[in-house]
Amino acid sequence: MRWASLAGLAVILGTVVGCGSSPTAVKPKQDIPQQPILQPIAPPSGDDLDGKKSLDALRKAVPSTMAVGGKTHSWQINPDGARDYSSSTMALKRPNNREPFQMAAYVVEAKDKRVERTKALYDGRETVRLKTYFLGFLAVKVTLAYNDSRLVDPYKRTFKDTKLEQMVDVILHPEAKTRKIGTFDLRGERLDLVEVVSPAMWKDVSKEVFGLSQKNGMPIYRDTYNKSGKLFRHFDIEGLRMNPAFPPAEFSLDS
Repeated sequence: MRWASLAGLAVILGTVVGCGSSPTAVKPKQDIPQQPILQPIAPPSGDDLDGKKSLDALRKAVPSTMAVGGKTHSWQINPDGARDYSSSTMALKRPNNREPFQMAAYVVEAKDKRVERTKALYDGRETVRLKTYFLGFLAVKVTLAYNDSRLVDPYKRTFKDTKLEQMVDVILHPEAKTRKIGTFDLRGERLDLVEVVSPAMWKDVSKEVFGLSQKNGMPIYRDTYNKSGKLFRHFDIEGLRMNPAFPPAEFSLDS
């Protein structure tokens, strides 16, 4: 059986652990802004110009976060100029704060309509299990290595490169340079917008802008800029739920 049609799933699913009226609910247009999509509604306070207070809140939140749920919106401009976008429901869980998050993602909307209704289960380490309808109405299941060529995005990124832990590592790296650029209300939730230049960023990235929730400290917004300063990747989470109790079916391909 050929699985060439699975190529590019990492673009769609790998961003989950990153479409209308809200600023981040838009599919990529021809002209992508070279500044954060969310323009600050208020400047940073004088005592938090480096975003340290926001980062301290994230440091406190991460150890106690055992599960996360929500709906993700993401888009990416690929090296050839093609634009991908997707929206997925996502669930993350781990048994303790020393283990990686396992991920369950279900594609609700995607540029490639064949990918819609695909469910992916990533164990946080080496294996991705998929249930897809690529071949028609019959569901097909397959288990692949996280770095299988059919799951690597056009930038050669794997699920490991885009998971939640990577995002936190970028922000909290001890050598990261941070600058708070202001605050914004996203879907009724106040965010601290922090610009980050970090050794943990992907090699083709010049800077990132993160939106950290003032309610729970977690990053729910991410803009990524290439070496030319061009915004080429966006990710945000709608309706973030902290430490929900997921039913067993959430992490099963049988549901």
